[in-house]
Parts: sequence; structure tokens; C-alpha cells
Amino acid sequence: MKLYNFLSKHGQMVGFGLGVLVVLLFALQLAVGYSDFAALPDEEKPSTGIFDGGLIGSFILLILAIIAVLVFGLLQIFGDFKGSVKSLLGVGALVIIFIIAYATSSGEATGAVKATVDKLGTSSNVLKLIGGGLTTMILMIFGTLGVLVVSEVRNFVK
Repeated sequence: MKLYNFLSKHGQMVGFGLGVLVVLLFALQLAVGYSDFAALPDEEKPSTGIFDGGLIGSFILLILAIIAVLVFGLLQIFGDFKGSVKSLLGVGALVIIFIIAYATSSGEATGAVKATVDKLGTSSNVLKLIGGGLTTMILMIFGTLGVLVVSEVRNFVK
């Protein structure tokens, strides 16, 4: 719990500091190797690893953020399970909506998308995941707009 309390107070500063550290390390790597990179012929530039430091650093920060969200989310849920029931029901409803959207998605590409799907070799399961995700997102957008309108009308009538 000491780490949780520390990150509750200073978490944004720690995250910002880590981001600045990654940017500075990447800028240093870029500054040291840029003259060699610029001297390369254009066809050899994509094969260099001059940008790998920034990409790897960003990826590590992303993984750390995902782990932190999962760990602290689980700590919060199990720390106050009774207070988390509504949130868990909301997540469960979202998962059910996605499962229904996935099950009803055709997995068939048509029109301009079909050429891209054929070129990339995308499977029908991936197309169903994309369709399910898009349907879920659209339903969430309309649901959010609906709740916004209803709450504003309710506030206006009060």
C-alpha cells in the first residue's frame, strides 16, 4: 500500500519524468548517429536502427502503464469489492455487447475493403473482431450521446 499511496500523490510526476527520460535518451541517440544516418543512401535508411531506441522506450512505457492499470485496478476492486460492483456490472455489460456484436458480424469484406483484405491476407475471424469492435464503439457513442441528452433535459426540467 505504500507504493499505491506514493503513486497516488506523485504518479503523474513519475510518469512525466519517465517520459522525459525516454525522450532525452532517444534525442541523445539520434544526435549521436544522425550524421551517419544522413550520409546513407535513401534505400539503406529504412534498415538502420536509429529510431529503435525511441520505439523500444515508448513500448516499455506502454507495457508499464498497462501493468500499473491492471494491478492498481485489481487492488481497488478487491480493496472495496462492494463499491466496485456497479463498475464490474458495467464492464460485464460491455463484454456482453461485444460478444453479441462479434457473433452477429459477418466476417465478409466488400467493396474497397475487400481489396485491402485480400492484399493483407486478413482472416474472417479478424474481420469479425474488427466488426464487433466497431459495432460496440458505435453503440457506446450513441449510448453516451443519449445519456448526455437525457441528463441535460432532466437538468433543464428541474
